[in-house]
Amino acid sequence: MSLILRTNRKQPRKGGYMNADGPSSTERQLRLLRWVIALNVLATVIEIFGFCQTFSLAVVVNVVMGLVDASALGLNYYGRRLEEKNGQRKAKEDRAKKIAHYSNLAIGAICLAPMISAAYRLYVNQTTGEVLPFNGTLIMLVAGLGLLCDGISLKIYPEQNGNESSPNIRSGKIKVINGVVSCGTSFITGAIIWRFGFHWLDSVAAIGVGGFILWLLWDEFRNNH
Repeated sequence: MSLILRTNRKQPRKGGYMNADGPSSTERQLRLLRWVIALNVLATVIEIFGFCQTFSLAVVVNVVMGLVDASALGLNYYGRRLEEKNGQRKAKEDRAKKIAHYSNLAIGAICLAPMISAAYRLYVNQTTGEVLPFNGTLIMLVAGLGLLCDGISLKIYPEQNGNESSPNIRSGKIKVINGVVSCGTSFITGAIIWRFGFHWLDSVAAIGVGGFILWLLWDEFRNNH
């Protein structure tokens, strides 16, 4: 009888607990987060390749969004691992978050500010007669593949019940949703360019999505400092 009791007792292991029923919910969340990060990186690589083929500013804005999201999701993964640790590691997590918020805002501003400026100049040129044609079909293909990766990420993203609420899991899901919105906007832009030939819409989409990303980064920075 004592042997049975010892066997059924939860056995501690790195990253959570293993019981008789299998991995703990924390381990499952971390495993799913690793898949989400991998899909995010895959979508970003696809969009980098797509930009080299289309030179679409709407696509390159998605690249910046992917890089920022990959960094943020990596931090969420790191934070989820440390959530149940002692206060010293909690302080370490807080320092890492501050560094990430500063770096994400700096990267976003450095990359997106000149990109938005270039998109505006391109928009002005295209509306005054000098039209730079974009391949709407390729933009749709690239954005569609990115949207597929982000959609799968959203589908498999770890859920949590009311008794086990993790701020890192909540924050990471918002990043995935932002990626879906960004790729979806680019896909619609490519479809309109393909169907109606409104090439200037690429610049408008880049300005809108770029401004949206900058606002998200600033809002996150302001709420955590």
